[in-house]
Amino acid sequence: MLPVRSCVRSPSIYMHLTEGAGKKSNEYCSRRNYSSCNVRLQEISFSIWVATMPIETEVKIRLFELTEVRSRLLLLSPVLISERHFEDNFVLDDADGSLRLRRCLLRVRKTKGKESVTFKGPPLPSTQFKRREELEAEVKNADILLRIFEQIGLRTWFRYQKYREEYQLAVSGTLHVALDATPIGDYMELEGSEEGIRTVAAALGFSESGFLRDSYYSLFARFCEETGRVPGHMIFATGDESGNAPR
Repeated sequence: MLPVRSCVRSPSIYMHLTEGAGKKSNEYCSRRNYSSCNVRLQEISFSIWVATMPIETEVKIRLFELTEVRSRLLLLSPVLISERHFEDNFVLDDADGSLRLRRCLLRVRKTKGKESVTFKGPPLPSTQFKRREELEAEVKNADILLRIFEQIGLRTWFRYQKYREEYQLAVSGTLHVALDATPIGDYMELEGSEEGIRTVAAALGFSESGFLRDSYYSLFARFCEETGRVPGHMIFATGDESGNAPR
């Protein structure tokens, strides 16, 4: 059997060439040098299936009373995933902005005790939810990774910081809740199934009209436009990890 794979992003299609009937295909499959074989196409059967790639479904909600929302959330008995911690995020692209033109994102995230790299594909069609392919892996040294990316022409074009605490609920599968304190205000991210997001948002007192599909860069750009500021990086004034951001 000779497997031949061709991958297309979200969903991925894998094409496997399997041995067909006939002497020629038996002879073909027994050879080591597959590229030199001359087998008619009709003698090869194709099996095709769709493999679902990791898809992130989430929304953001603007919070004006983070402490009150946290209190409501705790009444739902969530599992604490991570206590409040500082995050430093670096979004990269080449000089031509190729990833932005494709509406994709490449991000390196630094937190105490955990560093990661994430790729997000272009948003998929959706009305109230943000759905996109997401691939993520932990890394041992984010600073070295950033230097490697720089050497191949990928540089940080947007940096943003936040203080985040994370919870998990068993609602229509697994629902991830993140409470973020950022330089432009507080937000909550809900990630999971659409039904789970609706259920938890309603339990916390939010309607679907408050769902935001924006990235933090889009929210920051809008904030700068409304306040007359020049867009730059979305970082705290001190830029440190002191934990002194508003709670």
